[in-house]
Amino acid sequence: MIARDGFTIVEILLSLLLLSFVVLGFQAATGEIIHYAAQSDRALVAVQLAEDRLELIRLDPDYEALEARYETVEGDLPGFSGLTRGTVITRTQTTEPTGILDYYRITVTVSGSGLRDPAARTLVVAAP
Repeated sequence: MIARDGFTIVEILLSLLLLSFVVLGFQAATGEIIHYAAQSDRALVAVQLAEDRLELIRLDPDYEALEARYETVEGDLPGFSGLTRGTVITRTQTTEPTGILDYYRITVTVSGSGLRDPAARTLVVAAP
């Protein structure tokens, strides 16, 4: 019997084939992780843009002018290309036996490229 001093070409090819499958698997997993991280980051930015807009409206002292001042659709926000922020303001005024009911329901929706679903936040602001 002849003593072997190394690996055969078939063994080397099989080990290289196995190694290439492992490397391709890691590459695919890394690509998916990067994609989901970017998507999550974009969604977080959209939520923050909606909440910033609501906070600005909430702090405005001119209650009567909220609709005229803030109800709009903003496209291509500075620093956030591809995102659109829409603000819808609905005022409810009714007279109840206990008094006058007066409030705004404000909904801010941010949508655009890179977002799986639009981000929407709602705030209710009552008359002072």
